[in-house]
Amino acid sequence: PGSHLILARTATIAGKNTRSTGRAGDYFAEAERAIAKAFELSGVDRVSMFSAKLDLDLARFDEQAIEESIAKITDSRLSPYHKSVLLAHAYEGTGRDEQALEMLKEAFKYQRSAKNLITQAAINRRLDRVQDEQTALREALKLDPTNEDLRFELARSVATSGSEQVDWQEVSSLLSAGVTGSWKNRFQYAILLYRQGGTAEKQQAAQILREMSREGNQASNDAKRILASLLRDQIRSKNSGEPSLREELSAEVRAIYEELTRGTAARAGDLYQYANFLLEQWNEDDRVAIEELRDRLNSSKSGSLFGLEVAVRYVEKSSGRDSVPDVIDSWVDD
Repeated sequence: PGSHLILARTATIAGKNTRSTGRAGDYFAEAERAIAKAFELSGVDRVSMFSAKLDLDLARFDEQAIEESIAKITDSRLSPYHKSVLLAHAYEGTGRDEQALEMLKEAFKYQRSAKNLITQAAINRRLDRVQDEQTALREALKLDPTNEDLRFELARSVATSGSEQVDWQEVSSLLSAGVTGSWKNRFQYAILLYRQGGTAEKQQAAQILREMSREGNQASNDAKRILASLLRDQIRSKNSGEPSLREELSAEVRAIYEELTRGTAARAGDLYQYANFLLEQWNEDDRVAIEELRDRLNSSKSGSLFGLEVAVRYVEKSSGRDSVPDVIDSWVDD
């Protein structure tokens, strides 16, 4: 039966991914035949066979077939644990979250796993049960304390719970924001701080990113990009403070983009963002820099469309809208 189930899984995935309705039907029919053959060859109830059939039914959105699979799973000789897992999958796949939760809790009695609790947390989040979500995530973390994605999910839940007072100390602890924390979690923590926190948290976020940008590792340039984005957001804000602060932030953004765009291997996205920033600020002294960035984008295969946008916005600022058609014609000719 194993080879038939592999064929069934492959055909089901192909049917889900194809854009052709006709081909999807053919793939699903092939999966159906393979699953039927697997059941025929097997003398016992196997969880893999019921799982493959249920995945096929869910992929086809075949409600009658799903209900038939639920009945067969319920009446099967599978273990109570496997029955509960499969039924939870069926109920969740058809939007019956309460029943899915019930089955997940039943399965957890037989086998404790972080994966089960993470699924419970996701369902509780959909049901807007924040406390239940966090309880499930905390229990999952006890079972899998080194799972970075799990730590982030709990931190995100705490930071976005809507509570009047966010426990940023817990968020920081979860994401190990200190020097021992992974670059991924430190990134995530900085973004959470900036998006969800107040003035003090935004300043802390910027400081974390500044530290990361100086470390010279795989995350340094990405830290610079995010820091520049956050600082630009702060500059645009009506609450950005005194003109002197805006000038200080602008100078820092310029310095970041100068570093990112130095050299011939600069990414088109960085060239574009720097030009975009200079156009937002619009200082006559920046004309030469904008023109250079525009030309570098136009000479790049991946940046030519960016170059056109920069050219159009630049000529609108410097010469007026009447000159835009000439810029577009020139770009097309090149």
